[in-house]
Amino acid sequence: MGFRKEFHDGEAGTAIQRFLTVPLTNAGAGTNPLVNKEFLPGGHYASEGTCQREDGTGVRGCRRGRFDSRDVWAFSIGLDHNQWIRWLNSTNSIAFSAQIFKADVIGLKNTYSRNKPAGLLNDTFRIGVRPRSAAPTGPTTDPKKLSRPGGVGNRANGCIPISGSNPPCQFTGLLPVPQATEIVTLSISTQYLAGNLRPSVNFFYDWAGAYLFQPGIDWTFWDPLRVSVRYSFIDGRYTSGIGLAKIKDNAWIELQYLLY
Repeated sequence: MGFRKEFHDGEAGTAIQRFLTVPLTNAGAGTNPLVNKEFLPGGHYASEGTCQREDGTGVRGCRRGRFDSRDVWAFSIGLDHNQWIRWLNSTNSIAFSAQIFKADVIGLKNTYSRNKPAGLLNDTFRIGVRPRSAAPTGPTTDPKKLSRPGGVGNRANGCIPISGSNPPCQFTGLLPVPQATEIVTLSISTQYLAGNLRPSVNFFYDWAGAYLFQPGIDWTFWDPLRVSVRYSFIDGRYTSGIGLAKIKDNAWIELQYLLY
């Protein structure tokens, strides 16, 4: 599976250097700040700095880098059961379905190496989403907001060091790809009115501490018209498998018309 690196795959300055390093060097502008020796012959990413132009007029760097891939092992265990609960539903059983999902990325690097500048040669696998503390808040006197690294948010820095000029970081600008994911799910559903009314409830729990609770209903109120309604209560932890949002409740309503 391919994973996105913060600097190599998502940083605009690196993308420009990848594309222009070779032509600028060939033009005698090797001291230009857009030249990065790692894209020149002998550099760590030399193959990405020498893509042939389609018009055959020369060589420039690749517009995109090559994603690094990592093996992922995963498994799931499920249990399904139909149970009669007469006082809830005297005509149909209630379906219970539970699963455990586990995944682990082999060889994932989601933290910077210590005492080495964060950048192209000290990169990490990161998701292209920033934590709330990175968002700019504008002029403020709120002590909690002012205490953020960078004052009113910092969307530019990949790593703000704890001290000195190298990691470890007291703040990172993008969310790391999680090493391991463990999620437990539970779905409960039944039907009334000859199957025309189908209530359900879903529950997801991430062992990192996040959860999702989602009640819903599917109702065929006048054939061929149907309506589906879901409401999701979400308490996330940024890097959990539930979602990248920390708290992002949402509602979903869908009106269906069945063509016979």
